[in-house]
This record gives sequence, structure tokens and C-alpha cells, in this order.
Amino acid sequence: NSCQSAEIEITEQTGYSITLRNGSNKLDTRFVRSPRFAQPADNLIRLTGNARRDLLRDRVLLIDMLEAPAGQFVLPGEYSADLSMRVGSGLPVSFRVSLFVAPSVTLLDGGATRNLSLGEVTDGGFISSDFLYRTNSSLLVTAFSDNRGTLLHENGEAFGRIPYTARIDGKIIDLTGQSPVVLPYVDSRQRAGTLAVNVDPQPAAFAGTYRDTLTITFTAN
Repeated sequence: NSCQSAEIEITEQTGYSITLRNGSNKLDTRFVRSPRFAQPADNLIRLTGNARRDLLRDRVLLIDMLEAPAGQFVLPGEYSADLSMRVGSGLPVSFRVSLFVAPSVTLLDGGATRNLSLGEVTDGGFISSDFLYRTNSSLLVTAFSDNRGTLLHENGEAFGRIPYTARIDGKIIDLTGQSPVVLPYVDSRQRAGTLAVNVDPQPAAFAGTYRDTLTITFTAN
């Protein structure tokens, strides 16, 4: 019981604020409100008397200390802080807290289904559609065509197919879904990409409506 008055403090080893870092990159965090420690400073957490009494009763003490708000687009990898714990006038004990940020991408404009019309294609056709996204890494973009890269006549294959070409940001994309296009990482701000589709002139195509469904997948790499 004589230990109950010994202060228990957690500090950042270098004296700077308690922050999770990966090299020069920093993850935004905030202290969790907890009855187990007094109002924290930027680089100091001090356990309350109630928390110290729980320790003296041989209770396992779990402290929610930091939380990282969702929606941050920092570079992927491990973010950590090197901390020290000192009890009273004893020697400090070092430990590390860390979390892992995974590669991620978010489409910002709904991004689900687009209906694109090339119009009348006797003299050829072209259509494009922009999409907005945020990412913390490069992207692998794959496209899979239900009709193997062709627009199929509404009455079936006997009435013909029209081949087309699709590009993502100017790069021709494989419509079998086998070979992805790489969109390099630039920064974590909102960015715009473009899907463009074109058809060569079709003076001999059978009249009617031709369609295909193109499924595009964005994978943070």
C-alpha cells in the first residue's frame, strides 16, 4: 500500500508529443477520455489514484490511450511511438505502441454504375466519363468485359459485334481482366481519373443497339 502514492507516468522518450510516426509521415491521433488517467499533456500521461489502486489489487489494467480518426490517407506502413513508463522515482521502462496502415482507395463520387452511350457509330464514336478518388498508394486497375471487348447486338451474336477500345487515363486497358493498368501514387488529395471508350467507323454494321457491361476494379497496391 505504500506504493499507492507513487506517480505512474507515461512519456514520449524524446520529449516530443506522443505521436505515431512512420519516418517523416505522421498519423493524426487524439487522446481517449479515460477515468484511468488525468487530463493528458501532449507528451505526458499520468495515471489517476483509482487506476493505481486497481494495480495494487492485482487487477489487469487496460487503458484506452490513443485513437486514430478514420478517413486519413497517409502512406501505408507501420506507425509507432516509443514511450517510457516510470513508477515513482524508479527507472523508466521503454515500450512501443504501433498500428499498421493498409493501402486503401475510396471512390468519392458514388462511382457505382455508369451508363455510357456512343451514339450512332457509322462514322465511329467516342465517350468519356470522369471519376473522383483518393488513395494512399498506387492503384491497379483491371477491367472485365462481359462480351470480350465487343458491343453485342441486342438480338444476339448472329447480328454482329462491334469491337471497342477502353482507356484509363490515356492507357489502353486489357478487357479480359488479366493485365492491370497501374495508376502511380502522386499524393493523397482528391484526384480525377478518366475512362474513355472509342469505336472505329462501322459503315457495314447491322442496324440496332449494341451493348456491353464493363466491370472495373480499383485495388490499392
